[in-house]
Order: sequence, then C-alpha cells, then structure tokens
Amino acid sequence: MAFKNLKVLIPHTFSVYGELTAGTLPGFFVKVPSGSVATLKSMRYKLASGTSIDLTIQINGSDLTSPDYDAVACDSVAAGEVANDKALANNDKIDLKLESPTGTPSGLSCTVFVEYQF
Repeated sequence: MAFKNLKVLIPHTFSVYGELTAGTLPGFFVKVPSGSVATLKSMRYKLASGTSIDLTIQINGSDLTSPDYDAVACDSVAAGEVANDKALANNDKIDLKLESPTGTPSGLSCTVFVEYQF
C-alpha cells in the first residue's frame, strides 16, 4: 500500500542547561529522500530564567533572513512561536545562533519543526 502526499512533522530540539552566551549551537542535517519535499514549518522556544536572548536559525552557516527566523527575542515569561515555511534541500545543515544575551539567560528549549512530504 503506497501513501500519496503523506506529510510527517518531525521536531528537532536544541536544549541547553545552564547560562547562555552568544555563539552557535551545532545542529542537525536534513535528509530529503528522492521525490520528497522538506519544509521548515515553525520554531517554538522558551528560557527557564533570565531576561532574554536573540535566536536566529542558520542554514548551511548562513542566517535565515526570512521573516520570523532572524533575531527572535526569546524570554522566560511565555513560550514563543514563529511560523513561516522555508523549503529545505537534501543535506541542509540547521544550526541555532544565540545573540545579545540580556539578564543572564539560562535553560533554553528551542524546537524546530520540519515537515516531510512523501
């Protein structure tokens, strides 16, 4: 039995315990099977404590300047979420850049959601 247009949403989580500083967290590679499509769908994030830190998704070492994924302010008050479709290619590498820490941010949880369509 073959599935046509089957869509699967896969979460990939960056989780950091302790104080956060500016830098880039090593990420993951996206494997897109032949004839399939992969799309970055959204990102959800929250700090455990501290004031804020800016988050930027990087693809293959370059900042994703598409709206919503560049210098997103992450805080400990409420979980934030951004959503904006971005097509991904086979073997793209997704990293998370941290910038402008304010008020000793710590305990980051950031999940990136990739949708695969087969």
